[in-house]
Amino acid sequence: MPRVSIVFALPVATAIVTYCALATIGVILPNSGLSWATETPQVCEGYWSNTEICLHLGQSRPPWYKRRKSNASCPQWRIQSVASWTGREQFTEKLASMEKTAIDYEKILAGMSADKIQECGGIDGVTPPVYVRRERGVAWSRINENAMAGNSEFRTPLGVCWTDAFLSHYVEKYNVRPSRSFEEFVESFDLDAFIKKFDWLQNHKSSQSTV
Repeated sequence: MPRVSIVFALPVATAIVTYCALATIGVILPNSGLSWATETPQVCEGYWSNTEICLHLGQSRPPWYKRRKSNASCPQWRIQSVASWTGREQFTEKLASMEKTAIDYEKILAGMSADKIQECGGIDGVTPPVYVRRERGVAWSRINENAMAGNSEFRTPLGVCWTDAFLSHYVEKYNVRPSRSFEEFVESFDLDAFIKKFDWLQNHKSSQSTV
């Protein structure tokens, strides 16, 4: 089933606040003019081949002779033992922090007034380095039959993206290793700067509530 992007209602005071907040986290329609929010990524980590095709490979790394063109992009081929994956713990901890900060950032932004957003520099001033994009429907696991595997994506203004189930379901549960380019992206991502920007936004939100 194709996944169609939609906008979820958020608890904000007025329609204009809803527009500003959702525009900033990149979940409004493509004609919004926010190029960073609507850019189509070259590769989105966590998308795989057809569910039925991948499920036939089981829940562990298959033998080489089962590899076919149709199943070559299934996650089972990326399963790797913890012992042989150098840097796994650092990768998972950092990506988890990136995701948590993005979700917390979204919540703070949704509660800000349009005036406060303008005080913070407008849309450009509050644009997060990672934002959440919601999807309609649910994706199904390619490893565990009947297991749901999320319905959202984490994205960056530069077009890097990954599914919300990639870390929690595939990496942490089944030791599916990401592509080298995605590992390098996470390693080079400035998490400290993201957290500082979140703290800055939170402080501005707090000052709004005391005025």
